[in-house]
Amino acid sequence: MTIARLACLNDYILRIYANAAEMDAQRFSRFAIEELCSIVGANMAWWGAFALPRSELEVRGSVKCGLPATWDAEWQAARRDDFISDTILGIRNRAVHVLSKDIPADNRLWVMAETFDIEQALAVAVDLGDRSGHMFVSLYRNTGRNSYTEDDRIAAELLVPHLLGAWRINLDGQVRGVSDDSRGKIARAFVDVHDRIVQTDSAFPIIVAALFPTWHGDRLPFALGDAARYSIEHGGSWVNGPRFAARASPAGWLRLIEVRRRSLIDRLTPRQHEIATLVAQGASYKEIAQRTQLTPSTVRTYIRDVYGLLGVNNKAALAMLIGEPGQHLTV
Repeated sequence: MTIARLACLNDYILRIYANAAEMDAQRFSRFAIEELCSIVGANMAWWGAFALPRSELEVRGSVKCGLPATWDAEWQAARRDDFISDTILGIRNRAVHVLSKDIPADNRLWVMAETFDIEQALAVAVDLGDRSGHMFVSLYRNTGRNSYTEDDRIAAELLVPHLLGAWRINLDGQVRGVSDDSRGKIARAFVDVHDRIVQTDSAFPIIVAALFPTWHGDRLPFALGDAARYSIEHGGSWVNGPRFAARASPAGWLRLIEVRRRSLIDRLTPRQHEIATLVAQGASYKEIAQRTQLTPSTVRTYIRDVYGLLGVNNKAALAMLIGEPGQHLTV
């Protein structure tokens, strides 16, 4: 391997660790896999994790680069024939180079290679380190490209463990500490597509255990997982359960879940909450009307409704409630 190539690998390592501390999980995942494709000259890539135990291959989540949305369904149909994944899981930390012409024509992977114009793959798996599974990266070149070299194979073998390390740093940074908003303490966790918990902040186990006394800790409670999926389908908005509010967003091959106890303020609609916040900040009816493009009489109606929903009768009490975290509903 040339000095120039080694310098390129070193530059990738430095950049993924630097960006792991700066980017959210969704942006970091996209950046890291696209840059890895560039380093090894891949057209397409598949990055994710397999679950344990390995009685049958099960993907905990994945990120695709240059692959169509139909990839997941095609792989599910072919997974019992996926000898490449079986191979890299059997010899972890070693990159394997496979040519599509060497795959038997009766193997479903051969069908996938034909369908997606994949001529060769470079694949490697590494232990996630928590006995929950293995991270994998598969890097593909399509028909007509030069064959992967031994230097390419070594590059993948060297870089993927650093990708795992930077990914861990990225998750840690986003669940460090505890956040509050006007509605209470917010707890965060990263979970896979099967609602298995990967990483949490310190508040998450405490809050979720209080909300769901029979919860065992390794997966999201069903109601919380259901709320998270609904939130993602609706653009990451807060979803109110009977005792909790939750929202979720894509985070690479995981999802970031935020949860808190429901508060009195959750009784308000988004418009009511906007107006209540302006009142709490000392804005006059006229100023609120200008900022919300409502008439003063409509603003007064909104404020009267807010007072009734929150059980207050003056601006001072409303300002205390809006600014005081953790005013929980009694359930």
